[in-house]
Amino acid sequence: MRESVINSWEELKRVDHLIYVSLKYTRTVDVIKSIVERLINAYDFLMQAILEKAEEENKITEVPKMAVQRVTAVHKLYPYDQKMNSFLDFYMLLRKIVRAKTSARS
Repeated sequence: MRESVINSWEELKRVDHLIYVSLKYTRTVDVIKSIVERLINAYDFLMQAILEKAEEENKITEVPKMAVQRVTAVHKLYPYDQKMNSFLDFYMLLRKIVRAKTSARS
C-alpha cells in the first residue's frame, strides 16, 4: 500500500514538471496527452492503495484488476463520500479523454 502511495506521489511530481516546464516550451497534443496519462497513473496508484487497505481490513476479498471494476469497488466502499465520487468521476473522464481519437489540424 505504501508503495502505491509513493508511486502516486512520484507521478504527480512528473505531472507538475510537465505542466510548469515542458508545457511552457512545447504546447503539443503529445505533451497534454502525457499529462493526462500521468494523472491517470497517479489515480490508479491511489485507488490501488485504497483497495489494498480495504483488503487488509477484510472489507473486500480481492483487489480488482480492471480499472472499471476498481472504480466500482471504491464506490461501494465510500458510497456517500462526495469527494470520492467526484474523484472517481474525474478519473473516468480522464480515461475517456485519453481514449478519444485525435486528428491533425492544419
